[in-house]
Amino acid sequence: MDITIQGLELIGGQAVRGACAPFQAFEPSRGEAIAPVLHAVDPAQVEQACQLASAVLDDYRATSDLERADVLYRIATKILALSNALIERAMAETGLPRPRLEGERGRTCNPLKLFAELLREGNWQDPRIDTALTRS
Repeated sequence: MDITIQGLELIGGQAVRGACAPFQAFEPSRGEAIAPVLHAVDPAQVEQACQLASAVLDDYRATSDLERADVLYRIATKILALSNALIERAMAETGLPRPRLEGERGRTCNPLKLFAELLREGNWQDPRIDTALTRS
């Protein structure tokens, strides 16, 4: 999978350009800026994103453990699907070596999959059945 970085933010499911001054990522090994031009969001955009997230919180609370597990697993799957493209971009931006970044990817995706599995199993709720003890 190829990564196309557009320099946009997602707010309420819509791709928008941040309202702050432009900047670019920097490749330390070459001493060069990396395309595309990015724009950080401003406080008003952060507030808008928070309000939109708050508006759907009750809907999320109503989801089942299985639905939440599916979301976590899909996130991990999508990160892993970026494969080499994600690692190469991160290497360019950070100067970190491939093994370190592959480890970081694992430390992100493995807990997501673990939590998804725990949600599917239901053991995290620690269900117990205590029966009455009879006297003899």
